[in-house]
Amino acid sequence: MPAVRFTRRFSMAHRLIADAASKCAVPHGHNEFVSVTLEPLAEIDFGGTNYAASFERLKTRWHGFVDNSLDHAFQLNSADPMLGWFQTHEPERLNQVLTIDGDPTTEALVIALWRKLEAILTDEAL
Repeated sequence: MPAVRFTRRFSMAHRLIADAASKCAVPHGHNEFVSVTLEPLAEIDFGGTNYAASFERLKTRWHGFVDNSLDHAFQLNSADPMLGWFQTHEPERLNQVLTIDGDPTTEALVIALWRKLEAILTDEAL
């Protein structure tokens, strides 16, 4: 079965508070790549549209999400006291602070990305 893949690079920062001894307890940044591979669930009707979904539309929506919500975002635990600092001193930057329940680990980010991708695919009726 044919598949399509699209990859996007983004920069982010985070800190973890659950393990005070971790080197990730200090705010720091990473350059990340996220790749999505889509395979059709049914046979493609070649000779018609030749696709299961609009690759262009899906790629544009995914890249827009990564660019507007993840790139240069600061990922924080919703219980992190730094969140309060932003709320008090720089509320205009809160749209660049991505908060999650628990520490913003790689595993947590993967789950969040998976849920977002599922929402996009559901919205596209796939």
